[in-house]
Amino acid sequence: MRSTLPEKEMTLRAVVIGVLVGLVFGAANAYVGLRVGMTVSASIPAAIVGMAVLRALKSANILEGNIIQTIGSSGEALAAGIIFTFPALYIWGVEPGTLRITTIAMLAGTLGVLLMIPLRDYLVRVEDKTLPYPEGRACAKVLEASVGDSARATPVFLGFLVGLAYQACVNSRALGFWPSSVTFGLPFLPKAQIAADLAPELLAVGFLVGPVVANAMVSGGAVGWIVIIPLIAFFGAGTAAPIFPEDALSIPEMSPDLIWDRYIRYIGAGTVTLGGILAMLEAAPSLARSLKDSVHGLFSQAESKGDLPIGVSLLGILGIGVTFALLPKSFVPLGWLGAGLTLAFAFLFVAVSARIVGIVGSSNNPVSGMTIATLIGVTSILVNTQIDFNTLRVQALLIGAIVCIAAAIAADTSQDLKTGYLVRATPYRQQIGQIVGVITSALAVAWVLYLLQATYGIGSKDLPAPQAQLMAVVIQGIAGGKLPWSLLGIGAVLAVIVRMLGANVMAFAIGFYLPFSLSVPIFAGGAILWLLKGLGVPEASLEKGTLFSSGLIAGSALLGVLIALLVFLGQFFPPLASLMDFLAKTPELGGQGVSLAVFLGLGCTLAYIASRR
Repeated sequence: MRSTLPEKEMTLRAVVIGVLVGLVFGAANAYVGLRVGMTVSASIPAAIVGMAVLRALKSANILEGNIIQTIGSSGEALAAGIIFTFPALYIWGVEPGTLRITTIAMLAGTLGVLLMIPLRDYLVRVEDKTLPYPEGRACAKVLEASVGDSARATPVFLGFLVGLAYQACVNSRALGFWPSSVTFGLPFLPKAQIAADLAPELLAVGFLVGPVVANAMVSGGAVGWIVIIPLIAFFGAGTAAPIFPEDALSIPEMSPDLIWDRYIRYIGAGTVTLGGILAMLEAAPSLARSLKDSVHGLFSQAESKGDLPIGVSLLGILGIGVTFALLPKSFVPLGWLGAGLTLAFAFLFVAVSARIVGIVGSSNNPVSGMTIATLIGVTSILVNTQIDFNTLRVQALLIGAIVCIAAAIAADTSQDLKTGYLVRATPYRQQIGQIVGVITSALAVAWVLYLLQATYGIGSKDLPAPQAQLMAVVIQGIAGGKLPWSLLGIGAVLAVIVRMLGANVMAFAIGFYLPFSLSVPIFAGGAILWLLKGLGVPEASLEKGTLFSSGLIAGSALLGVLIALLVFLGQFFPPLASLMDFLAKTPELGGQGVSLAVFLGLGCTLAYIASRR
């Protein structure tokens, strides 16, 4: 097999391009994930951009393109693991530090790759007929089709420029020509309102996740903001004293946003938590099968199929575990017990994640549920030790972060290795490429997190960080016991009802937990895809919409990150600070009507590009 492969595969240029693509999509997904609690797959746009760059360099080698997408897509997976967990430290008022985030992310991501090595041959090759790995197969087709067609990347670059320009015009810290959001009250329902954050990346997310997920999300938001908030306002209209967990204002004195913050998000936390547990229970057969495959792979003496040696994998896993145990407790407070729990839960959920994505795809991988299960298990164990509350919650969160990153990277690695299997790539080169992508992306995502915290504030309305908020609630609840359990219970019952109705529980729960303004534009993106499919637009045309949407996310999110960087640097360079202040004071050219008109134009542009034959 090896003799049939071209010489060029893991070349220097492929590694460099892959690293740059990984930095772009890692930063973009960090920004988007902090806003909406989910990330979008970067494998296909990374593959197309990589092949376009290679063709611009006068040679488009499919195996080099595969290395580019392998390295590049790891940035998105790593960003998901980081932004789902580490922002909880900011929410608690604990400064995580870029060095700590980078170190843990590098080790955790590498752990995810190493734990995947024993599973690769069985899951990717032996189970080829039963585990389709949808993103992996789609990416292989894209690579094959892109060898002779450089124009395939045009929608990505066009979307990037449109997203960049839109963000510049709407961001209040840049030109701010029109409002970034619109809000309408519903006069017949007390304190009910419909709001929409008219951001291009949210429209693009809706197109990428599709109508089923988008509908579930907006349904969750509608139940929270149009049903439950008015009910709370109606039945609480006669109260004069605060109702727990609010301790200062009575319900008539509270705004809709404050009711959401004090009551709705706890109900949402219960919905998301039980939704994650239900997803894990439904995955129980895959869990058992994955564990069996993992043990078989670890102790198998079968001839190597091109992977990194099992011995290297085992030594690396052991070395990472020992490193976590020996790191200073002021830096990573795990110790031997924490390191042992980390390896145990990481082994468990890497196996689960690698198999589940082979069936349902990375976009439907319940990594949040795996992280919640980890936090529940770890916190329940640690609460019986003698460590103090603050140390306990940080230790539990860091273990959850490591497991979350490892599971997310394992899912991405398995899809990439399926792509490599289909295009006849060399597994060990891809595994090395994944580690390279993890190491380089970790530093970038850690700095992006720091910049976004300094500029926008993580946990704020701009960046609500819903997944990290949830992780904080779970740990605080088990460790401290000071939670409105009745509200969490209502959320759990709601999750059961949604599941019985056959809807996507996690999507509904995230929509319920998020501000309604974020779900509405996501719904619009999903509706565009639904409409185009209903009109019979072929998949080949819809792929252009997918690529345009990926570019929208990258362009809009990266300018948001760049603005944060400029604001940060303005602290040290007064002229730059003066420029940013000048831009922030640019007068608006229109109100909510202009916002809606421009957003409608963006939606029409997306629909047009996605319907062109």
